Amino acid sequence: MLSGQKTIWREGPVIWLFIFDFTDWRNIMPLKKGTSKATVSSNVKTLVHEWEKDGKIGNSHPASKQKAVKQAVAISLKKAGKSRTQTHAHKK
Repeated sequence: MLSGQKTIWREGPVIWLFIFDFTDWRNIMPLKKGTSKATVSSNVKTLVHEWEKDGKIGNSHPASKQKAVKQAVAISLKKAGKSRTQTHAHKK
């Protein structure tokens, strides 16, 4: 059995085996609620730190730090209920 797993047996007409993996629950870093720039920035920092530590953000595995930062910004803005505005110059 792997570390961090717990086996629960239940005997009756059928023997049940449940394996729960508790290792993911101990490293969850909750994001702050709010819409200010400071809150969004703090959430980005938290998510990038998580990527540096575990190599993943949530269930995703960004290949580089640049991609991890982009994903962290998107997650943080979504949490704040904002969108990333991009202005493009229209070519004539």
